[in-house]
Parts: sequence; C-alpha cells; structure tokens
Amino acid sequence: MPYKTIVVHADHSRHMVQRVRAAALAANNVGAHIVGVAVTGISQYLRLSERVRQQGGYNTDAFNEEVSRLQKSAESALARFEEAARAAGIHSFECRLVADEELGGLSLQAQYSDLTILTQFDPDEPANPMADDLPEYVAVSSGRPVLVLPHHYEPRVLANRPLLAWDGSLEVTRAAHHALPLLERAGKVDILILSHGRRKLRQNDVAGVDVIQYFAHHDIEAKVIQEHYSHGDIGSVLLTCCNTAHSDFLVMGCYGHSRFQEMLRGGVTRTVLEQMTIPVLMAH
Repeated sequence: MPYKTIVVHADHSRHMVQRVRAAALAANNVGAHIVGVAVTGISQYLRLSERVRQQGGYNTDAFNEEVSRLQKSAESALARFEEAARAAGIHSFECRLVADEELGGLSLQAQYSDLTILTQFDPDEPANPMADDLPEYVAVSSGRPVLVLPHHYEPRVLANRPLLAWDGSLEVTRAAHHALPLLERAGKVDILILSHGRRKLRQNDVAGVDVIQYFAHHDIEAKVIQEHYSHGDIGSVLLTCCNTAHSDFLVMGCYGHSRFQEMLRGGVTRTVLEQMTIPVLMAH
C-alpha cells in the first residue's frame, strides 16, 4: 500500500527544500497528502504554566512578545514549505503550525502519518538549529517510520538500490514493513544479516530464508549479500556494507533505549545518523 500521508519538517534550514522533494519522490504521484509541520519551539507545558502566571497577575509582556515572534517565524517557514511544494509539483498538501517544542510537537504529528521526513543533524546549519537527536527521538516516541536525509542529499531517485540491515528484531521488522512501498517500487533489496550482542538468530534468520520468502510475496527480489556476526561497532559495519554494495538507501531498526541512555552511550542508531551519506528509513 503506498504512503497516503507524509509529514515534512518545515523550518528555515537550507535542507527543507530537499525534504519536500524527497516527499514528492516517496509519494510517487499516487495521491499522497503532504503535511508541512512547523513548530513554534515553545513547549505546550510552558504555555500552560504561563497561563497560570497570568491568572496570578504577573507581567507577561516579554513572554508574549517572544511567543509572537516565534509564531511568525513558524508561519514564515510554512510559507517556504508551500512554495517548495508547488515547485515540486505536489498537488495535495497542507501547512500545519504546531504550538509546541520541536521534539514533542513533531513526534505527535508523526503518529498520524505513514512517513515523516527529517534531515540528519547538521552542526553547520546556522539558520534553524534542531535538536541533535531529533530523528531517533521522533522514531522512538511516535512509533512511526522516519526517513532521514543526509546533509548533501540531492533528491533524484529514492531507494533505487536499497539495503536492509536484518537482525530479526521487532524494530527492523517494523522498518521493513514500513519500507514496502519503496522496496516494491525498486523490485529488489539487498540484505545484510546481522547477529550482534546477545541477540540469537533462528536458523532460517541466519540464512535469510524467511525474510526472502516474505519479500517474494511482494514481488521483491531479495538476496543476502553478507552475513556479519560481531559484538563490535555494528553501525560502522552497516555503513561500510552500504558503500561496498553501492546502496543508495538503508532500511534499519531504530535501537534507542531511552533518549538519554542512547545519546550518552552512543550506539548503532547514533553511529549511522552521524556518519550516513545515503537516506535511511528507520522505525522503532
């Protein structure tokens, strides 16, 4: 089933137009509805607490001025989104302003979409710096798939040579399911079989038999290109394998434990998102 609702993070960064173009490619002109979401950056809980302060007679002029400024900035970002959507030939789209902070606001909107498109954290982006853990936070918090674009991605085709990082986990099972519209379009997928940490693969998982049969029923030609067993840095293995196989799209599970644990310890997800050079679709 094709994607019907796709959320695009709308902001003032130079990468926003790339997200819109990628959304057009993911939609594939089959009537998908593209939603540009801009957040004000002020938590709904902070606004609630300010309402309590107002009732107590405190001076709130400075706060209200800041809220107004941020709302106008979000409205401007949505205007940019609308311009980019029309230029990309997207016929069904809407602009949605969310009065909340970035992490929570985008995660909530992602819950009501088939796919959310974000960009890899760019430390050199001065226009609208985002939270450095935004992609994995949205994937973990929303339970929905997230397509993450690298900094210098120029959308021309999407998932022409996809690779699936398969370890039999629930996370990657969900990611594979959510990637089906793109994999069916490609008609093929390379599979990297992973066994890492304490996870034990079943016999058929190791050979890739079950997952190959699953894809065959979707008319997707799947083949195992490599098997890897390690307790080391799986993220680096994934990226090396993508480079060797000339892959242009990676499907993987998002293995966040909690926001703070994953950010402090690093991990597979973190390594991939920091060093990726091709689009990555992930799900938790």
